Amino acid sequence: MSDIAQANGWWQATDGKWYPPPAANSQGAQMTQWRVTPSGERQYLSEDGNWYVSDQVEAPPARPAGVPAHAAAPGVSTVPAGAWLAIIGGLIIGVSSFLPWLTATALIVTINRNGFQLGNDFGFSADGVVCIILGVVAVIIGVVRLTNSASPPLLQRSPIILGIAAAAVFANRYGSLHNFANQLNSHADVTASVGYGFWLLAIGAFVAIVSGLILRSNSSKPAAQAQ
Repeated sequence: MSDIAQANGWWQATDGKWYPPPAANSQGAQMTQWRVTPSGERQYLSEDGNWYVSDQVEAPPARPAGVPAHAAAPGVSTVPAGAWLAIIGGLIIGVSSFLPWLTATALIVTINRNGFQLGNDFGFSADGVVCIILGVVAVIIGVVRLTNSASPPLLQRSPIILGIAAAAVFANRYGSLHNFANQLNSHADVTASVGYGFWLLAIGAFVAIVSGLILRSNSSKPAAQAQ
């Protein structure tokens, strides 16, 4: 820094002082852009995208050849975990509707009923349709977040709502399934239980809620921290 230019290439900052050309600092880090803060500190923009005080702090290590300037640190994924969980939770919720919600075995015969077969006299039930809709929407939200497509804040929090809705389906149907299984078990040579597909619905609901909490947390962070 000087009150006058010392050689060709020196430049004058907004503070009226002259500075040497931005070639490299004393640690050898390449400096391509300069700025002077209101406090008078001279800073340079490093290749990692951050500003550093020139010749006052250790410069960041040089970027290896072939590695992008903003590459993620080794072992750190840039894909949000919440998006993957939304996809997984949605798939579990949707697939669970096709799996057994009630299983009954009499002698050597086993009968399974899924989320579409729990109506009157084991007729059509809308529970399966509701679960498919909830699962598809959760998957769509996860894909949108993975592709970094613009989405409103409500959509980022939607997996929580979807998970709560799936949990409501589980809670509403659990009592009737459990009671009916007990009634069947009262008959000789009949063994009945709540099917594994119904328990998967509860797991999918939990995963969807967790994914929504993660996505909501990420959306509330400053842009520099969320990257």
